[in-house]
Amino acid sequence: MSLYSSAISVSEDVRLRKSIRKVARESHHLLGKVGTVRIDQELQNRVLAIAREQSDRAAEETGVCSSMID
Repeated sequence: MSLYSSAISVSEDVRLRKSIRKVARESHHLLGKVGTVRIDQELQNRVLAIAREQSDRAAEETGVCSSMID
């Protein structure tokens, strides 16, 4: 993998982590209203959906596959 491809992959990983943090913060207020297991499942589903979406978009835009593993 070239340096350019590595830089793009790292950039996408940073963008993914920011999206995950945002979803986690938005979902945090649900902790008092719903059981922890349900929240964990919902958060995991949202994070995976965001990760797949961003990975697909990055691959289309840059031609570089993400380092994300399901």
